[in-house]
Amino acid sequence: EPAGDEALAVDAAARVVRRPWVVVAAPTAWRLLTANELIDLLVAAAGQGAFLAAWSDPALELWRIKVTVARDIERDAPGTAAGLAALVAAGHLTESQRQQVLDAWPAG
Repeated sequence: EPAGDEALAVDAAARVVRRPWVVVAAPTAWRLLTANELIDLLVAAAGQGAFLAAWSDPALELWRIKVTVARDIERDAPGTAAGLAALVAAGHLTESQRQQVLDAWPAG
């Protein structure tokens, strides 16, 4: 019988051995956001002026179009990471503000 912090397992030689329990945290399931919800997170992190400057920046036109037509925005999607990185690169968000957006993203 295993102790409270152990489990029985079979090793490569087919022997029953005691192994400590391994607890693996489940990944966080992030809620999909609407474009309006993402904009609210960006405004909360950077302020309305910074958001409006980003929204009108011609260098970010593709990002603006993608946000406008997006049905659901996924926190960990490559496009979301690229969009936030573009806002930082263009000077509309600081790295700290980018992290604030991710930290404020609601769990599902």
